[in-house]
Amino acid sequence: MTVILISIAVATLLVVIYTIYYALRPCNRIRKLGDLGLLLGDPELKGVYRERQITRLAKLRRLGELPPVYPNGWYCIAESDELKPKAVREITVFGQFLTLIRSESGQVYLIDSYCPHLGANFNVGGKVVDDNCVQCPFHGWVFSAETGKCTRIPYDSGTIPEQAKVAVWPVQERNQHIYVWYHCDGNDPEWEIPEIDEHGPGIVHMLFDFGVLGRGVVLQHVTPQEPLQQLVRFKLYSTVPRWFAKFFLTSEATQFERDIWIWSNKKYIKNPLVVRNDGPIQKHRRWFSQFYKENSPRLLPNGDISNRPKSIYDW
Repeated sequence: MTVILISIAVATLLVVIYTIYYALRPCNRIRKLGDLGLLLGDPELKGVYRERQITRLAKLRRLGELPPVYPNGWYCIAESDELKPKAVREITVFGQFLTLIRSESGQVYLIDSYCPHLGANFNVGGKVVDDNCVQCPFHGWVFSAETGKCTRIPYDSGTIPEQAKVAVWPVQERNQHIYVWYHCDGNDPEWEIPEIDEHGPGIVHMLFDFGVLGRGVVLQHVTPQEPLQQLVRFKLYSTVPRWFAKFFLTSEATQFERDIWIWSNKKYIKNPLVVRNDGPIQKHRRWFSQFYKENSPRLLPNGDISNRPKSIYDW
């Protein structure tokens, strides 16, 4: 009997400890593409039958007259704690692979992923050298992540070709997040993230007052990985107890996830039929249109993109 009571007590203690740990640890809820259901159809189909179903549904789907796929603005591409010094990380954004690195001194840089020599991918075996340079894994060419220019060819002491360079993207690190600037015409950043109250196309902040429990701020980032595919991040900063913050964030994420199935199967209507109580839908669209320009990329009927950004190694 004593052994049984001790076993029950130990089990109860472990459950209590785990419950406290679970309630106090940070909430890191991750859902991958496809986890929530993207297209209508029979979810029981597998293999080639599932592929045929997806192909058929994609043909039948009507997207409507879509606005440009990439608005101009700042976009979150990573959280700061995900990128350690001398790290090289692959980033998928704007329909292409880019390479995010952190220098030995802690500075963040973003460059195109392919070496102009023979096209090797920096994300596959590339490494940070000379503080803020990335070395190609194929033949060891070294490129400055600040200027994009080749600084060294290990086996050749001659003059480095002027064309030996990669495109460099403007980045900022703010509020424990890393952002990239995108503009369809290649213009420099038009605003700094901390200096304006106005929201951008990919950044939304919401303030909450939970009464006696405290206050909180939710940062929501929407990053276009490619046309019709977005990466969404929620991050909650609050003075409320962690268990309540987790409950709030989980509830917010659950409601958001329920809408994904609807969004993935809807048709975009340029001039929707709205009534008075629908809210400022058209007003919001007019405001959002400021982030589109004449050369903003659009999704073509064949699935390609107009005005796709080109880099120096495109041929």
